[in-house]
Amino acid sequence: MEFIDITIHLYGQATCQHPVQPSSSKAKADQGFSPFHNRLYTTTGGVTPVGTVKTLNSKCKHTTECEPTLFCIYGACQCAKLHNWNGNSCVDKKTVNDTCTNSNECGEKHLCGERVCQCPVNFFWNGNQCILEKFVGHKCSSSIECAENLECRDASCQCSESDFWDNFKCSSTDNTYVLNSNVLMTNDLHKAGAEIYSNVPITLYGFLFKREVSGGFFVLPTRFVSVDYVIPSFTVYPSGISQSVFALSSVHSNTVIEINFKIKEGSVLYDNIPYSNNQTLTLVLNKYTTFQILHTSDFTGTRISASQPVVIVSGNRCNYINYKASCQPFIEMVLPTNQLDNFYVIPHLNYRLENTVRVITVNDTNIVVKNGNDRTTKELQSRDFIDYFHTTISYVSSESDVMVHIYPHELLRNHGDAFMMTIPGINQYLYDYDFMVPTDFESFISITVRTDAVDGFVLDGNFVNLKNIFSIVEEEHHFSSFSIPISSGSHQINHREKTRFGLWVYGNYTNYEAYGYPAGMAFKTFN
Repeated sequence: MEFIDITIHLYGQATCQHPVQPSSSKAKADQGFSPFHNRLYTTTGGVTPVGTVKTLNSKCKHTTECEPTLFCIYGACQCAKLHNWNGNSCVDKKTVNDTCTNSNECGEKHLCGERVCQCPVNFFWNGNQCILEKFVGHKCSSSIECAENLECRDASCQCSESDFWDNFKCSSTDNTYVLNSNVLMTNDLHKAGAEIYSNVPITLYGFLFKREVSGGFFVLPTRFVSVDYVIPSFTVYPSGISQSVFALSSVHSNTVIEINFKIKEGSVLYDNIPYSNNQTLTLVLNKYTTFQILHTSDFTGTRISASQPVVIVSGNRCNYINYKASCQPFIEMVLPTNQLDNFYVIPHLNYRLENTVRVITVNDTNIVVKNGNDRTTKELQSRDFIDYFHTTISYVSSESDVMVHIYPHELLRNHGDAFMMTIPGINQYLYDYDFMVPTDFESFISITVRTDAVDGFVLDGNFVNLKNIFSIVEEEHHFSSFSIPISSGSHQINHREKTRFGLWVYGNYTNYEAYGYPAGMAFKTFN
């Protein structure tokens, strides 16, 4: 291949000199790619000019027919995609904040507004490109990243402190319904049930926050409550004010309820009749009627059977574990016996390295506990329980379904009370969670997942950076757990490999209070 230097004069323009490639440049010119600004090619017969130069939108067959900055595209001389015609030639399109007279001058999908190129509506400029604005709960570093009426606070897009998110927008209308004090719970029978409906799927949490008293729990949808329960509680600390408690409410009227008490010491009094261990109290409740009872002994193992579905919350009115902080409510909504599992991984909780785990049986069964390098097998009778000390990660399995709760101990220097938290089984994990984190707490999330899937979590659209991963192996089960800080507000988390995992939300307050609850769970369905 040889190059020939030629000198030509084009239509009154200045003389210019270019190297010309004898054969291959013609093919490139026909395809719209010419390495030569003068767009001539030569054959052995000599130089052949293309003809009169055509301007924008003129019909063409080859790029060589068009003005030097134009290309023949779909039969017309046009600018390349990232260029704009300024009246004389194609020039680079302008970027955000460049001056403009119309949107054609602006690059990508930018618009010309107020004589400058701007991002389209609902997009913001990140310095390199226009990015879709972020919504409630998404991470941010500046309010310009957040959608209209949102602001960047605590590194996430949120409504202003005076507004709230109504699932569509920030609203200043007070959407809070304050219950009349007459419907708040007292002992014995009381009309105190509340029913919540939604036209879209929601996750609901109950939460109590008063100075030195706080707690939260995951609320079960009524379609998954049932007729058979075993009550979880905790050993009552001998403080003089600590008590066990449970409360139940019927979903339908004319519900017959039998409560077979399991009480270590003493008896409970209802309607002037004392009920001791293994004695049964029978009630008939109408819809929204609630029954609550307190005692200074542990209610764990008390069995409740009903003719129709009921909902139950249980725990301790207030309690201690090591008496290093204030008397804290232990409260959880109780899972019915048909929503339990027989394989559990207990998660690592940040700052909470001293915990008691309680395993409660429904029927006679053998239980295996793997805790660090220790493996214990124990045979338990129906409605019995075992407690063990948990630090980072542990594993529980049984021949039949059991119930598991964790009780983190009080922290030193009043940095966090003890609390009660339900542990769903590994067969109750979800693929993704939408969840809420309360304000005014130093909050965290803990996750348990198969060890081979510990990477790949996406929280609010961002991959999670993992530290301090704890793992455990028991036969074919290989699981890991980790905990990370989380900001207040709504969040969404999933796994890029569509893997099931367990998720818990918990936190400490700067003085005494603490809380914890599972973010959600999968439910068994029955015909």
